[in-house]
Amino acid sequence: MDSLNSPNPQMVVEVNYKLRNWWIDLKKDREREIHQLLGGLTYLIFVIPNPHLIRALLEFWDLVMMVFKFMDFDLAPTIEEISGFIDLPYHECEMMVPYKPSSREFLKSLGMKSNPTLPSLDLGWVHFNFLYSFFPKIRGRINTSLGYMVQDLAQREDEPRKTVVPMILAEIMRSLSACINGRMFFEGCNLLLQLWAIEHFYLRSDEVDIFLGYGNKIDNHLRRMVAFTAPIGFVEWQIFFIKLESCRIQWKLHWLTTPNAIVRGDDLYLIELISLKDVQPYVPLRVLRQFGQTQVIPLRSDMEQFKYEF
Repeated sequence: MDSLNSPNPQMVVEVNYKLRNWWIDLKKDREREIHQLLGGLTYLIFVIPNPHLIRALLEFWDLVMMVFKFMDFDLAPTIEEISGFIDLPYHECEMMVPYKPSSREFLKSLGMKSNPTLPSLDLGWVHFNFLYSFFPKIRGRINTSLGYMVQDLAQREDEPRKTVVPMILAEIMRSLSACINGRMFFEGCNLLLQLWAIEHFYLRSDEVDIFLGYGNKIDNHLRRMVAFTAPIGFVEWQIFFIKLESCRIQWKLHWLTTPNAIVRGDDLYLIELISLKDVQPYVPLRVLRQFGQTQVIPLRSDMEQFKYEF
């Protein structure tokens, strides 16, 4: 593949030190409460980004089938794997749906009055340096829908629990497709995608994987991967992926203990996941080997017709 024509989007390559310090100070008093709301997501703060891996991996993303296609196999992140990584539930939870608030609603949720000097709020974004430190995005903007997502996560005990797991997966898939189509910023969680990829691309014994699979999956990721000799630069990762065969990967993550995987919807052989901006088709039937099951091929392979923005 021609590295000059490969997708080369920007992405998170460094976590703001203010965010690290905020978490270190906050966890002293409220660690249990925050973990209940955010699970293991907070530990992504300490992950060292590997943009070379993500850039090389982008070349193998199939826009039509919504999977990574390698020499003789397909692979894709699943809801169960994302849930296991971040230690947040999805069963018996309502899917989180993005809501774009009006400028008045957004400011009211922050305990502020209407401010005519912030017309961008009506467009769904705002220049808040504090929020930007927590949700880094291109041009210093954050999606105001995130404010209501935080409120949904911090629901009262008597309210139905909502899950962010499907949306995280949808955002990863949306970002992969967008970057293939020329988008210059990877808006999905490249850190989580990086950890997921390395977990699958390092073949190891069941005993090691199970023994080191307890506790926080992000925090103990490096201990599980300690013997993995990873490629270094973009070209090395590119060559690694080109030569990768199905017999050389970790198909099922043994710390994943979900007995019953969600593989399709009630009426469709796919599941429609809601991201911040659109709906993404999720087709776990194409990667049943990741659940330790016999692989089947769906009747339809073109997923483009199931993507739509809102």
